[in-house]
Amino acid sequence: MKKILTGVLATGLCLALAGTTMAQQYPARPINVIVGFAAGSTTDTIARYYTQALADKLSQPLIVQNRPGASQLAAITELKGAAADGHNIMMITGSASSQGPGVRDDLPYNTLEDFVPIAMVATAQGVFVANKDLPFNDIAGLVAYAKEHPGELNYGSSGLGSASNLQIELLKSITGIDMVHIPFAGSGEIMNAIIAGEIDIGLGPIQGAASLVNSRQLKAIGVTGSKSVDGMPDAQPLSSSEVPGLSVLDPYTYYLIIAPAGTPQPVVDQLHAAFNATSEKEDTVTAMHRMGFEPLVISSEEAVKRVTADIEVWRDFREQTGFTWGK
Repeated sequence: MKKILTGVLATGLCLALAGTTMAQQYPARPINVIVGFAAGSTTDTIARYYTQALADKLSQPLIVQNRPGASQLAAITELKGAAADGHNIMMITGSASSQGPGVRDDLPYNTLEDFVPIAMVATAQGVFVANKDLPFNDIAGLVAYAKEHPGELNYGSSGLGSASNLQIELLKSITGIDMVHIPFAGSGEIMNAIIAGEIDIGLGPIQGAASLVNSRQLKAIGVTGSKSVDGMPDAQPLSSSEVPGLSVLDPYTYYLIIAPAGTPQPVVDQLHAAFNATSEKEDTVTAMHRMGFEPLVISSEEAVKRVTADIEVWRDFREQTGFTWGK
């Protein structure tokens, strides 16, 4: 028994020393930041901001690796198979981190078992936009019109399972309205289709819609969250709408840095501290606000709580509505 205990203690000591050595040597080479969207996308924009800001702090370049496709599944699969040494991380959004897992049973990953959260860097408000010729100017007007014209309105999303698809389906569930879903490849195509009168409604990040709203090519009928958006004073926050229950739509999405499960805790802690230090810098706050995002500085434990709570929201949505993948 004494030999066994001595062996166990020796093994534990070796692992601890190995973790400490890795932390001292980390990062030993450039860090790949995997993004499940194309270059120029909203997530790509945020990722590139952080990679530039963190290069000096970590003394190694951070290189964005764009792996678009299958609702971020291509990127997630690559990360899941990567070495758990901190040199491969991912910026994942809420649609793949919690919304998809909440409404699907067939995903080949578990967010909180296969990955470890490093930092939730930001949340985003979303803006509901509509064709400028439609006879309503806010969410209450949309709901009233849709109830009077069931099934006549349609909405565009960035694809099945995207944040825009699931958020509008949740809006439909809360309000009891019926709109037809038309998937697109991305938010840019949605905005163009609304302007052309090909579809009626869309929901997307503020960054992609602001110039089109300000030039009056389309109109903003509401923003998620509890506060108005700079440059969109006419877009009413959903929390102040006369339609009850819409606070659950906030935030539109979040941006979470994750690493493969098994990444040494000292490495996770080092990355966590670096991302949070960047998020709380005044120039980061200014840049994020300008792009329509709210930077966050929270603990890894709080990030886990937020992801867990969001998964439960979408599981409840599926159970209450019978929503199925492919609907």
